[in-house]
Formats: sequence, C-alpha cells, structure tokens
Amino acid sequence: MFKFISDSVDERIKSPLLKPFYLSWLVINWKFLITLALSNNPISQRIIAADEYMSIWTGLYLPLISTVAYIIIYPWLTYVVSLIQRIPKELQRLNEIKSENKFLVAKQANQEKKEDVIKKEKTLIKQKELLAKEQEELDTRILKASKNNIDIADSPPLP
Repeated sequence: MFKFISDSVDERIKSPLLKPFYLSWLVINWKFLITLALSNNPISQRIIAADEYMSIWTGLYLPLISTVAYIIIYPWLTYVVSLIQRIPKELQRLNEIKSENKFLVAKQANQEKKEDVIKKEKTLIKQKELLAKEQEELDTRILKASKNNIDIADSPPLP
C-alpha cells in the first residue's frame, strides 16, 4: 500500500504539468508560507494571519493561469531563442567558409606559381643543353681549325 502511494506521489511530482504549478504556487503564496512556518505566534493566530494572504485566486487561479501560460509560452520562447542563436552560428560558419576559400585560392595560386617556375626551369634546362651543344660544336670546330690551320672566319656559319 505504501509503495503504491509512494509511486503515485512520485508520478505526480514528476508530471510536467504539476511542477510548474507547484513552483508558481510557491512563488505566489510565499507570504502565506512564511507566516505559517516562521511566525512565533500560536498556531491559531498564525492561521488567521496567513489566511489574509490566501484566497481562491492566489491559491488556485493564479498558479493555474501561470502554469498554462508557462506550458504554452515556454516552447515558443525556446524556439525564438534558438532562432536568434542560429544567426551568430551561421555567421561564424560563413566566416569559416570564407577563410577556407581564401586559403584554397592562395594554395591554388601557389600551385600555379610552382607549375610556372617548373615550366621556366625546364625551358632553361633545354636552353642550357642547346648552349652546351653549341659550345661543344664550336670547341670541335676550333680544334679542327687549329689542326688544319684554317681561319675560323673563313668557315661556314653554324646552322
């Protein structure tokens, strides 16, 4: 029997409707509770004094109205707050995307510069090889000319 009563009380205390009602009742009727609990007068005088702070409105209607208002307004208020919080998150995400985009553009520009440098380097290597080949041909011609005592000026031009 005690377990049944205990479970029933626990269920009612955990109810999403009763918690706001209890809280609003305590907030609205705090003078009533303080007068009953903390007054040094005899209990009969405490009840009479506390009765001045209690009515059907403060005991039932106002807590009930505030509970219904809380149950209806709180989800909407939470929704509005989440919408407001989403704005800075979206702005932060956009800034991160812009930053990443700038990084990728800079990286691509560096890659293009590297490719351009490699291309120029290959061209220079080819020119160096051609110059080395020409130098070798000139050296060969000079060597032949010195052996044959032929004047270099009289020799035909290079192709």
